[in-house]
Amino acid sequence: MRSLGLVLGIAALLGVGTPTYAGTVTLSTSDAAVVAQLGHPGEGWWSLDTPNILGNTNYSTGTSPNVSPGVDFTYHSFFTFNLSDAALNGQTITSATLKLQAFIGSGFNDGGLISFFDVSTDVSVLNHTVGIAPLAIYNDLGSGVSYGTSAVGSGQEVKPTDVLVFSLNNAAIADLNNATGHGLFSIGATKDGREIFSSSGANGNQLLVLELSPAIPEPSTWAMMILGFAGIGFMAYRGRKPSAAPSAA
Repeated sequence: MRSLGLVLGIAALLGVGTPTYAGTVTLSTSDAAVVAQLGHPGEGWWSLDTPNILGNTNYSTGTSPNVSPGVDFTYHSFFTFNLSDAALNGQTITSATLKLQAFIGSGFNDGGLISFFDVSTDVSVLNHTVGIAPLAIYNDLGSGVSYGTSAVGSGQEVKPTDVLVFSLNNAAIADLNNATGHGLFSIGATKDGREIFSSSGANGNQLLVLELSPAIPEPSTWAMMILGFAGIGFMAYRGRKPSAAPSAA
C-alpha cells in the first residue's frame, strides 16, 4: 500500500505536463508551415495606386513619389508568421521584435515613422496579392490596434544588407499570446513619407523574435502538484515507525 501511494504521488507530479523551458523563438515569414499553407512566404504589399501579382514577396512600405509625372504610389505591407510552432507550447511571450532586411528605399532618413498594426483580414485573402487593393484590406493594414511606431534610419546610412529592428508594444504581445497555437498571424505596416524596403523579397531575413517565459500553471495543474506532494508526504509519514521500547532485563 505504501509503494502504491508513493507511485501515485510521483505520477501526479509527472502528470502536471507544463513545460518549464523558456528562452527565445525566432519565426520567419519563410517558415515551412507558412509556405505550405500559402504556397509562398507570408509577406507582401497592397496598394490603391498600382496592381500587385500573386506570390510577390516584395514588402515596400510608404510612398514612391513621381513614379510618373504627378503620380505617387503608396504601399501598405504585411508579414505573416506561424504561431502554432511547437516551441511556443506552454510558454508566455514577454517581448516581441520584428527584424526586417532594409534592401533599398528613399525614405530611410526622411523623418517618416513606420507603424505596425493588428490585421483582421483572413490570412489567405491577405496573402492573395492580385490586382489593386480592396479598400478594406488596404485600410486594415494601416489602422486598428497599434503595435508600435518607430523611426527608421535615425540619420545614419542604411545599407541594403542591414537588418532593421523594431520592438512591438504590449498590445502586440497580448495579441500574440492570445493567438499562440491558432495558426498563422499577420502584422500590418505603414510608413509616413517616402518608401522603404524597395526591391525587397523573402530571403529569411523577415523575422519575428519572441522572448518567452514558462506559462503560469492552470489551477488544475497546481492541484495535481499539491496532490503529488501530499501523497509523497503522507506515505513518508506512514513509513515512520515508533521506536521499540527497551526490553526489561
